[in-house]
Amino acid sequence: MVGLLLSFARDFDPQVGAIEAQFLSLLQIPDISLVPNWEVNFGQEKTFAQTALFYFETLAAAMERDDFGKDEMLRLGWAEVMNKNRIVLKVIDPLKKRYNEVWFEDEIAYIHTTPEYWGMYVEDIGFAQKLADLL
Repeated sequence: MVGLLLSFARDFDPQVGAIEAQFLSLLQIPDISLVPNWEVNFGQEKTFAQTALFYFETLAAAMERDDFGKDEMLRLGWAEVMNKNRIVLKVIDPLKKRYNEVWFEDEIAYIHTTPEYWGMYVEDIGFAQKLADLL
């Protein structure tokens, strides 16, 4: 548990603000919460913080590629399905896709992955799955 807490203090906390700022800029909303859900997902994984950051960074990069920062229709579509301004990393099994997926439920955006593919093919988030198609 100490290793996990150190990983968050060293790896996640100092960097998450920049990723949140990126989402705020892309979506042009006043606040957002990135929820790594670490206590539920992998309580003892020492590299969890770095991997969780990578999932969030990859989603932000996909949104940049799709011009969310410039396209009001995309931002409005996102706001319509994500009223709670939360993006939650969630490990579930099974997925509709093979490795990772973005899913909207109860006005929250979820990044889903499985225990088997944790940290694998993260770059597929938002790239293999077109975000605009979900809206």
